[in-house]
Amino acid sequence: MRLLTLNVGLLDYNCCGVTCFSNPPYSTQRFPYLAPDVAKLNPDVVAFQECYSDQHADQLYEQLKHILPHRARLDSHKWGVLNLHNGMMVLSKYPVHATKLISHKNVACVEDWFGDKSTLVAVLDVPNYGLMHVINVHPTAGGADPESPKADANREVTLREILDYFNHATQTLGDGAVIIGDLNCGPDVSPQNFAFIANSGAGFRDTFEEAVFAGKVPSEQRHSWDSRNLLNITGPHAHTEPQRIDHILLPKNDGRFGTVTYAEIVFTEKKVTVPATHPVTKERPTQSSISDHYGVIVEVDINPEGKNGASTTAVTTASSPLVAIGAVASESISAEHR
Repeated sequence: MRLLTLNVGLLDYNCCGVTCFSNPPYSTQRFPYLAPDVAKLNPDVVAFQECYSDQHADQLYEQLKHILPHRARLDSHKWGVLNLHNGMMVLSKYPVHATKLISHKNVACVEDWFGDKSTLVAVLDVPNYGLMHVINVHPTAGGADPESPKADANREVTLREILDYFNHATQTLGDGAVIIGDLNCGPDVSPQNFAFIANSGAGFRDTFEEAVFAGKVPSEQRHSWDSRNLLNITGPHAHTEPQRIDHILLPKNDGRFGTVTYAEIVFTEKKVTVPATHPVTKERPTQSSISDHYGVIVEVDINPEGKNGASTTAVTTASSPLVAIGAVASESISAEHR
């Protein structure tokens, strides 16, 4: 199974046909490259973050449905200053059995003003595996200082809510699950947040690190977000270090997930022609990558006999109250549902 995560960076607010706000910039120039580049990797499941507009979501789906015919996308129906969609979408080769949306409240003020910070769950019916809850996540970036104590504390609350849902899916329902997306934390940035989720309960496999250790990563690229990227050098986090914050985490106690045979940080190529002016340097390169984040793809073997030998250890988040599952929006979904 090939799993891909990509924060597409399509926060693009238009008023009367004019772009009033875009972060990262040049979404118009970048967007045409997204679907063709994703298709070249032939993934089985793709988790997108920051795909806000219906138009962008529909176009991505239309351009990719020949290989990824099933879609999960839910509206939060939450008012914000810009009234944006939560930006989360999953495309899949496998049928979507159901979807759920988990809204997070502990976020930076600017994120709350714009719309809703949510986790999207797509429950997929995967051959030789069963029902798999693909938990597409995007916790708070933390505002101007993503590693401030407040940002880290807010992010941990969100991660607890995600783990509570993971427990519900795997322990209460007895299904499988994977956590995938832009976690805004990693081994080299807000490491306590990353350690919190990676080491919870029976623990999670950091599939990229696992592939690096096994010599299964063909390139030397190790960061999925780089402050030196053309799209980031004038952004609010330009002062931070390059970091690996986009992840595909597999539960250690699910034996159906076998060996990671390949992983790579992708879409690093500078290929998008952008206007040759810059508000700071006045001498910028004229090529950018397709997003401010790079994608992460992982290929893992599926072992249909593994469930029988898997541990039943739960992910423990006892120090926080369980999120009321009844408060989580859920909806059956067809391949054509948005």
